Amino acid sequence: MIRNPRFFALMVAAFVNLAALGTVHTAMGEITQREQAAQFAPDRIVVTTYRAGAYQFATRSCAAPDTL
Repeated sequence: MIRNPRFFALMVAAFVNLAALGTVHTAMGEITQREQAAQFAPDRIVVTTYRAGAYQFATRSCAAPDTL
């Protein structure tokens, strides 16, 4: 039996706060990972193929055909 309802309310509030802090911590870690991934840019993309169709597709879909 609970002897002090205020103590029980304090424990529930502490548990809720810890759960919220854990959620925020996880979200901040995911945001940091996304920012680091967004900053990664490859120097260049190399397309190698033996089929002529793939090269034509690459030149048609490339935003800057001069780089190919």
